[in-house]
Amino acid sequence: MTTLQELEIRVTRLEERSDNQREDIRVIGSEASKILLTQDEILKVQRTHTQKIDVLDEKFDRLDEKVGKLATVVGGHSETLAGHTQTLAGHTQTLAGHTQTLAGHTQTLAGHTQTLAEHTQTLAMHTRMFETLFAHFGIPLPTEEPQHN
Repeated sequence: MTTLQELEIRVTRLEERSDNQREDIRVIGSEASKILLTQDEILKVQRTHTQKIDVLDEKFDRLDEKVGKLATVVGGHSETLAGHTQTLAGHTQTLAGHTQTLAGHTQTLAGHTQTLAEHTQTLAMHTRMFETLFAHFGIPLPTEEPQHN
């Protein structure tokens, strides 16, 4: 049979766990915000690179008319840069997927925190019920010897 003091200790531990989980959620939310800001910065850089690529393509076309051999070399560089742009777009998609996964985990953690809070409330209710029953029947509450951890 569980004593009141043991129940109080359990409630205290559950409250501490709940507080820790709330802090974890806050930190995860902060990290998610940082990830979203980083994603926005990557998109800005990608747009800037795309604009620069467009400008370079126009210049390359003019140079192609003037110097055929040079345009061939520049065209090769342009293809490489386009490949990097595609790679960056792929990384941006991956980051978006990770952001969604993180949001899902954050939501799951919030659900667990809510469940823990409900269990803490139920435990408190049961504690009050036992105290009332003991008092009603004139049974003294059990005492507990201190435990050393």
